[in-house]
Amino acid sequence: MKQFEKTLNSEVIYDGRIVKLRVDTVELPDGGISKREIIDHQGAVAVLAVKDGQMIFVKQYRIASQQLLTEIPAGLLESGEDPETAAIRECREEIGYRPINLFKLGDFIPTPGYCSEKITLFCATEFVW
Repeated sequence: MKQFEKTLNSEVIYDGRIVKLRVDTVELPDGGISKREIIDHQGAVAVLAVKDGQMIFVKQYRIASQQLLTEIPAGLLESGEDPETAAIRECREEIGYRPINLFKLGDFIPTPGYCSEKITLFCATEFVW
């Protein structure tokens, strides 16, 4: 049996450049009332870039974790931007190559409990400068 929560009210408490934070009042399946803090996110892309049999990574300092992290090329979708176009742009910006063999692997939501961010994952296997 599927159980859903019904949104009774939604209040935006922060509207930033990358995220919007809202607090939803929901009715639970058992009739109870609860609050949900939700981050609305514009979406992103990530690319598994494989060149000459090797994965390409980037190192970036991330203030949220206060760490230098090793990551695959990735970035935010710009307003109205197609995910494939964003993936090509991110590769050029982050690794200096333009992918010419790019295919979509799928979409995933990394933190579905409180964030709407959807990341479209691609694989790229051939590049030009």
